[in-house]
Amino acid sequence: MNGHDPGPQGNRHRSHAPHQAYRCAGIDRWIAIDVATDDEFAALCRVIGDESLARDPDFATGAARLAHIDRLDRRIAERTRRFDKFWLFHRLQSAGVTAGPLLTATERFQCPQLQARGFFEYLDHDSVGWQWYPGLFWRMERTPNGLRARRARWDTTTSTSTASC
Repeated sequence: MNGHDPGPQGNRHRSHAPHQAYRCAGIDRWIAIDVATDDEFAALCRVIGDESLARDPDFATGAARLAHIDRLDRRIAERTRRFDKFWLFHRLQSAGVTAGPLLTATERFQCPQLQARGFFEYLDHDSVGWQWYPGLFWRMERTPNGLRARRARWDTTTSTSTASC
């Protein structure tokens, strides 16, 4: 909009800190956390059990957190490794902190929220027959949309749900 290309940011945000994917308990288990305000940061610190972090002058404001982001990320990562990603996700969301578990392919297919939204589509493929496929991330209110195939039906009732996301 302003004619300036900001370039790649990776997992970092220009004004939110922390804003990163952090390792959780288990093998290759991660959670994405995005803190935009001082209140959210205090809530994050309470949930991960490190309230001294919120009182540290190096992390007291958004600008201070950005200035010391590498040290902040290390401190948070030390704590998130202790928690199950789903447990931590639910606690952070309940505390008003934007967070979400990074899901494996299996977890995505088992996610009750994605199933309830009709995200997966059961399509007939010429070579492998009927299969579940990830659908589109958006739904239009007055214009039907979805994946296209020779035959398709919107039915998620045959998929099972064992994970909680």
